[in-house]
Order: sequence, then structure tokens, then C-alpha cells
Amino acid sequence: SRPHAWVKLWKHHGAKPQAEALQRVSEAQERPYPDWYGGVISQETLTAKVLEVFAQDRAVYDAADAFVDAGDYVTSQLAGEMCFSLPMAAAKAFWCKESGYPDAAFFGAIDPALADMPQQKLMAHFPNAKRGYPGQGVAKLCAAWAERLGLCPGIALCPAQLDAYAALPGLGVTGPGEALMVVGTSMALLTMQTDRVLVPGVTACLPDTFYPGIWGYASGQCSVGDTFQWFVDNCVPEEERKKAQAAGKNLHSYLTDEAAKLAPGETGLLALDWFNGNRSPLADPRLSGLILGLNLQTKPAHIYRALLEATAFGARHILEVHQQAGLPIERIILCGGIPGKNAFFDQLYADVLGRPVEVSTCTQAPALGSAIFAAVAAGRWTLQEAIGKMQCADTRNYTPDPSRPYEFLYEAYITMTNTCFGPLKPILDGLYVRRRK
Repeated sequence: SRPHAWVKLWKHHGAKPQAEALQRVSEAQERPYPDWYGGVISQETLTAKVLEVFAQDRAVYDAADAFVDAGDYVTSQLAGEMCFSLPMAAAKAFWCKESGYPDAAFFGAIDPALADMPQQKLMAHFPNAKRGYPGQGVAKLCAAWAERLGLCPGIALCPAQLDAYAALPGLGVTGPGEALMVVGTSMALLTMQTDRVLVPGVTACLPDTFYPGIWGYASGQCSVGDTFQWFVDNCVPEEERKKAQAAGKNLHSYLTDEAAKLAPGETGLLALDWFNGNRSPLADPRLSGLILGLNLQTKPAHIYRALLEATAFGARHILEVHQQAGLPIERIILCGGIPGKNAFFDQLYADVLGRPVEVSTCTQAPALGSAIFAAVAAGRWTLQEAIGKMQCADTRNYTPDPSRPYEFLYEAYITMTNTCFGPLKPILDGLYVRRRK
């Protein structure tokens, strides 16, 4: 009965007021933290969620020994002692290797009781904890868990890595000019650079988070597959379900095949992909999805196609913001559940992005990347050697089809984005407040 005692998913967006408070204090005290997170501090950070618990259920906050990311919790359990991932602390909790956590004046400006929050509730609460980067052997598998898992005690353990980040070594994405899109319920877009570039709306712009000695840039969309699933669960009539069943297909496959029969712009529909807010580049969880152009002839496959197109338009918008900020991307690799199953989706991305895309055949890229880090932690190879020997380089390649132009629809998408994030935003914010109530 105490929701704030539950695990919070990364895409929990209830901590927006706390993220805004962190933003205000950062700007008032001229702190660098917004620049770490694309200019706008995200409600998805661990720090914002901890402050949300403090504000919404103080008893749970006080009773908690500490708040940790799930990856750190699992590693600590396996080790039998506290182990922390420094990339996760940097990406999620305002930590940096030069100065550690923000000082007492920062959190104290939000509430005096929070002045020592990192020492009370975060990694700093465990001064003797093991900590390090993925690929470093910082701990060993404890005897208790070795017995439960049927493994040998003493196996090397390395710190956790964020799930999408772990896919990078698995697919051999190692340097500037490459972008990995991990597409599933949401989309993570990851790219890197040898130095720092300010990119509006990235969720993290930090050194050493992907690999040592390189700046990692993480951004993405809050809802991709989640949007398609919402539509299938709530908006498809029984007649269409029967047609899919008669064709021996699930609804997603059936609607995709029907959508593939349509030409760009044929339905007259245009959608915004903000069904769980906008993570990048607008960084506003209050934004909501929109479908423009509905009429009495609109069919479910028409809407499904518009939603597919909207996610591709959103991905292109993010890429263009990177380009405009001086972070060129020459190679795009897709992986994840949706690209691996939906060739129409993959071709659509190539058409909308206007450039070739490579779709990895690896079905478990983050697991493969984790195995690479584990091999390095065990002392088997260096990171570069392990990536060279263990990566999955197999891809299916798609090139833009000039007979399927999307420029006019993308321009309309940008116009609608600017309108809804401009003149219409007060109305949308008011609707958001009413919906929350």
C-alpha cells in the first residue's frame, strides 16, 4: 500500500517536480549539472526519484538504508558486499570522478534535511564499497550465491552497466561517427565523441560512461513499442482481430502488413510520438501523443502506420539535433526486439532517415556486451581484444527507397512539433494537470 516503497522503473515520470527543483537550484547556483544532462535534468535520474520519495512519503525515505540502481543491487547481492557502477552513478545520480557528489549547499537548497543526502542515502553511504567501471574485476562471486547458482565461488564480478550501454561492445560500436539505436518498448540512441559537445536534450553527456577515455552521449524516445502495444490493446476492433486470426498472424504482424500496402501520405494522417512524453530533444514528460487527420474513412492500419512513421520521425529529429550541435553521425546500427522482427519497420527507418541503416542480427546485444565485460574482468583479454573476438558483426542492411519520399511528411512533423511545443503548449500543460488530478 506504499507505492514509494516499490521499485521504480527507469521510465517512471512522477519525479518531474523534483527534477525541476534540481534544475532551478543548478541554475541559481551556476552548477554544471544541467549540461551533463542535455540542458534539462531528467525526472528519470535516480536523484530525482530519491527526492520524490522524500517529498511524497518521508517515512519510506527515512526507513530506507540507501537507494540503489537495480544493477548495483544485483551485483552487490552476488558479491555479498556493496558494489557500485561508476557509469551508472554518473548517468543517474550527479556523480563525477573529479568531485564526487554535489556538496551540502546544493541539496540543502532544496530542503535542509537533504544537505547530506548522498552520504545518507546514495553510494557515499558506503565508503568502503567496491566501485569501478564495467570490465574491471572489483569483486568475487560469494560462496552463498555460488551454491545457489551452481557456480564456483570466486568468479570475477565487474560493475553493472546500463542495459542499452552494454549493447555497444556486443555489436562492436566503439568510436565517434557511429550511432546505436536500441529499439524496443522505447528507444535509446547512443553515440560518442573524443571531446565534449553540448547537445540539447540528451539524457547524458558524460565521459567514461560507455568506454574509458571517451565521451558518451545518450538520448532517445520514451515510447516506441509501448505506443504500438497501447494501440493494439485499446483501439483495434474485434473485426480486425478476427481478420488477423484468420490470416494466422498476431495483430502487430497483421497491421504491419496492411500498413505496408499504403504509400507515404496516402492516409492523410500525421502523428506525434509523445505517448509517454518526449525524452529527446525536448526533455518534457508532460507532452502527450497526437494523431492529426482522422476522418470517418480512417482504418486501424492507417493509424498503425502513422504511429510507425511518427517514431521514425522522432528518431530523425534527435539525429538532426546531434548533427546541428556538431556531433556528426555517419553510421547507424539498429538492434532490439522490434528491428529484429519487423522488416517493414527497418525499411521505414532507412526511408525516413534518408540514409542506410544496419540492423544487427544479434538478439541479445546487451547480454553479449555484458559477457564481453565479464571476460575482461576475468583477465581473459583486454577490452579491445574481447570486442574483436566476441562481437556480433552480422547485419541486414537497408537503403532508402527513392520511390517512397518522406520529406514532406517530416517537415509537417517538425511544424507540428514546434506548434505543440510552442503556441499550444500552455493548453497541453493544462490538460496534463487535469489528467494527473
